[in-house]
Amino acid sequence: MARSERDSRELANLGKALALLREQRGLSQAEFAARSGISISQLSKYENEKERMRLDTLARLLEVLDLGFDRFFRFVRTLGEAMRLRPEAEPVERRAVEAAFRDLRIAIDRLERVIGRLVEPATDSSAVAPDGGATGSCVQGVSDQDMPSAGLSSKAEVPSAAVPKGSGVA
Repeated sequence: MARSERDSRELANLGKALALLREQRGLSQAEFAARSGISISQLSKYENEKERMRLDTLARLLEVLDLGFDRFFRFVRTLGEAMRLRPEAEPVERRAVEAAFRDLRIAIDRLERVIGRLVEPATDSSAVAPDGGATGSCVQGVSDQDMPSAGLSSKAEVPSAAVPKGSGVA
């Protein structure tokens, strides 16, 4: 890479460097701008690299930060190197994201159906044992294989709030 290209790329980090150094010293943008004799909006433009500053303006900013040009530009160069070494995020294809959300929606729909069937009253008398207890899965349309065990025995109790009144299930 040519030196001028590298230098211009590192100069693009002046605003980032100023913002980092300001924050490191515990200064707000308002306080830093006031001490430097510039407006907050102008400081924001510099920090966000929307506008380049003049050398005398940089000198005033560095004076407030108690930092010389040499140390500041060494920091800018180090920051530029760190930015180049940072791994870039891999692009995500829109179709892949849409497919993942579609799969998630299908899984949520299935889960909602199973939960809906769990709270429906059991109307099939064959699902009730002679002693009034349930035999196997007493939820209509749901087999024991459909039900996640989650560490529960097959005789797990259903909370009374989940069973509608008058359903005949105690």
